[in-house]
Amino acid sequence: MFFLLLIGIAGTARAQTWSADDFSVEMGTVVHQGAGLTLEPNEQGQVLLGIPGATIALSSGQRAHFTFLGPPPPKIYLIWRRSDSEQLFQLSFATHGNSRPTFDLATVADWRGQSESLQLGFRLEPGTSLTLVDVRLAAPGIRERVAEALHSWRAFRPWAPADINVLTGTLTFNEGPYPAQVFAFFILLLLLAYLAWQRSRARWTAVATIILCAWVALDALWQWRLWQQLGVTRAKYAGLGSSQKIQVSESNKVANLAMRATRAIEGPDPRVFIASQSDREGMLAAYYMAPHNTYWHRRGDELPENRFLRPGDYILAVNPSTILYDRSDGLLRLPPGDAINVIERFANNKGLLLEVAP
Repeated sequence: MFFLLLIGIAGTARAQTWSADDFSVEMGTVVHQGAGLTLEPNEQGQVLLGIPGATIALSSGQRAHFTFLGPPPPKIYLIWRRSDSEQLFQLSFATHGNSRPTFDLATVADWRGQSESLQLGFRLEPGTSLTLVDVRLAAPGIRERVAEALHSWRAFRPWAPADINVLTGTLTFNEGPYPAQVFAFFILLLLLAYLAWQRSRARWTAVATIILCAWVALDALWQWRLWQQLGVTRAKYAGLGSSQKIQVSESNKVANLAMRATRAIEGPDPRVFIASQSDREGMLAAYYMAPHNTYWHRRGDELPENRFLRPGDYILAVNPSTILYDRSDGLLRLPPGDAINVIERFANNKGLLLEVAP
């Protein structure tokens, strides 16, 4: 309820907008000036527009919005000089074919203070033109932020390795607001409002109903994400056998390394030490090496001390790895500095297999 109320709140911050009449053409040629400013580039394919006589307040919370009629330029160059500096700053953005591109300036360190001049640059192919309608600088309001959050929750992206242990439920893995936290916050607000309203007449069934409805709504986002992922999974793996599925998966390089190591390992009950600096690659290698007697020291020294190793043990190094191996002398350096003789069984661009020599 409170979330829906936020959508209706107009939270627009003070915006600065410039239309076709506000620009001065410093490079290029004006072809037509009406609803928009139609320009052709100079011989070098350049168009440069200025905003004369404007004192512009710069803020890291702003976003730059551009509106074009027809195809936009491939890139937009934003050029400015702050009132407290003689340095000229420049930033470029790719439009990706969007005729109404928006660029977030939150991470631009020099976009602050006051600017006495602002220029817009474009590069075009000779003989082409562009039509610019307006440019707007504004901080996003509540309505815009809520709309972005809802889009981030509904939009689909295929699963990534980072989703293995944590699923944030957002389009970008580490960018909130996250739905679970938002739902928990509004459940708490609803419960407090209900208890304050009913006081002694409050019933636990109503409390349970509020929590259940919120849980179902949150789970619906998860079920929708599963349904979308189903199509990607089906397209990638449908009709393939077990070994074929491994070959088209993201872990195929580690899997192939482990399978080749398995064929090269000899002995009735060999011990295999996994050496890798990567949590993901190390865990995958340990998984694919099953059912061998496998050891992996996660987030510590990649290899044990000399006293824990014995002839016939194997070491599977999986990149990225920092083991110190001297191929010419057949020596492997161990913590805290001991060296042992090893036999290289095979190596490829993903790793190598070593056997502790007798």
